[in-house]
Amino acid sequence: MIIVTGIVELRPDTVEKFKEISADNLVASRAEAGCHGYAYYQDIENPCIFRPYEIWEDEATLIKHFQEPHTQAFTKALREIGVVRFDVYKYERGETAPIG
Repeated sequence: MIIVTGIVELRPDTVEKFKEISADNLVASRAEAGCHGYAYYQDIENPCIFRPYEIWEDEATLIKHFQEPHTQAFTKALREIGVVRFDVYKYERGETAPIG
């Protein structure tokens, strides 16, 4: 499994636009083969920061995700609204066990 997470920081005037352009992308990404989770979470302390959290079956499904028209449109829209900071990384997940 591949986990994608990090920080997307926006200007205050673009937060609502980000939510708008994210909505369709979230639905379409979740419907992709190999997607086990796809969400953006808004930071409670700084509402200009969103944290993506994606889970992909493998590297191939993540690569295919970036080739999807909805992902390319989302990436273009992000460039248009302007992002202050984009620090997003992928991690390969090892074994998983519940806490507690």
